[in-house]
Amino acid sequence: GKALIDIAGGPALGHLFERLKQASSIDRIIFCTTTAGEDGPLTALAGEHNIDCYRGPVEDVLGRMLGAIEGKSADIILRVTGDDILVDPDYVNSAVDHHLATNAEYTDLKALPSGTEVEVFDADLLRTIWTAARDRDGTEYLTTYVVENRDQFRVTYAPVAPQHSHDWRLTLDTPEDLTVVSGLLEAMKSKGKALDY
Repeated sequence: GKALIDIAGGPALGHLFERLKQASSIDRIIFCTTTAGEDGPLTALAGEHNIDCYRGPVEDVLGRMLGAIEGKSADIILRVTGDDILVDPDYVNSAVDHHLATNAEYTDLKALPSGTEVEVFDADLLRTIWTAARDRDGTEYLTTYVVENRDQFRVTYAPVAPQHSHDWRLTLDTPEDLTVVSGLLEAMKSKGKALDY
């Protein structure tokens, strides 16, 4: 239930949606989730935020991502997990710019604190991985697959300013994470910067 947990007056996933909307490099946001019944409230929340939704296989994360772009003209895909609600719109834009400027197939922002980063994939790379993956259940770990096979792909790391490069945990996965993220977002809200911190 962490995706719907109230943080600073709204559901965690709703916060992520609104942060992503601030990134000018994003043309379309598609929320990918499973066909499992318990994910129904998540799709309803996506609808409330005017976010398109795609529901696919429970165990095939990559299959869901590819299903979401099927029939659409998507060249570059940003992967943002639901635990990473503190994405930075400016860094999203710079990662996309870096990806294009370096003609990369995969770009990450792993130098940012965990919970604030995104990954950038060429759509063709995702299709290649899906075709080549022997274990489709393992596609949840796309980053691992790319890193373990980096000699086969054009991989790059988007630059991160030294003052933003920290080994901090700002993802939303444990009760301790919830305490940290809630405290941060409550503080930002009290400063009038609920979504534009």
